[in-house]
Amino acid sequence: MKKQIRALIKEKLSLFNKEELDKKSNLVTKNLVRFLSDHFQIHNNFKIGLYAPLADEVDCIGIFEELEAVSLFPDYTENKMCFRESLYSELNESEKFGVKIFTPDESKKICLPDVLLIPGRAFGRNGERVGRGKGHYDKFLENYNNIKIGICFDEQVLAGIPMDEHDTFMDFVVTETSVIKVLK
Repeated sequence: MKKQIRALIKEKLSLFNKEELDKKSNLVTKNLVRFLSDHFQIHNNFKIGLYAPLADEVDCIGIFEELEAVSLFPDYTENKMCFRESLYSELNESEKFGVKIFTPDESKKICLPDVLLIPGRAFGRNGERVGRGKGHYDKFLENYNNIKIGICFDEQVLAGIPMDEHDTFMDFVVTETSVIKVLK
């Protein structure tokens, strides 16, 4: 079922050109900044974990133009994900998992995000998440107890998604038009 969901969402997103995805990303970012500002005391020691977006993912790097917080990006060492303090401009391009990704330098300090912004192929209205299928976020989230925010476009939100035992629910899902608070 998850394989079909990934294919469906990939097809939906392929219908948008780069300009449309950029416009939608800007709207998600504005919604996200408003949400974070309203619900958290953001300060210069507040740590936000995010990601360097792939071509069809929400690009919300612009939140740091609006919020004074520490940016953390994922790194993959010994097949485990961790988050390192880094500016987006300091990330290094590498080829991992069959795609080009951007990761922080290994010399950067490892930190635990206060809030983690998580991409995905699809999200359910109850906080379910389908990733790209490698399980890196699932493994990291097993021991992560802070706020988890799924980031996506409206087209990626489905009524419900089947979850496996190792899958982790999001606390919120933010799109360009809504913030879904997950009831637990």
